[in-house]
Amino acid sequence: MKARAAARGSALNSVFSGLSSDIQNDLIKSIAQVIRDEIKSEINFAKFVSVIADETPDISHREQMSVIFRYLTKTGIEEDL
Repeated sequence: MKARAAARGSALNSVFSGLSSDIQNDLIKSIAQVIRDEIKSEINFAKFVSVIADETPDISHREQMSVIFRYLTKTGIEEDL
């Protein structure tokens, strides 16, 4: 019985949580790549495209840039940040 409880305790300690910063960063990068690929695909088929870029410092005086793509698809105007 004690061996079973010890094995159970070690199994609980090895549960995958996915909370490490490396795993979170890898997940964010993977999702961002999928989104970029989808936007690129839509822009490649768009008849008209415009790009708006703006840069401003945040509260810590680091420059933050936003880029907006507007393009025309068969279903209407799309905007992606």
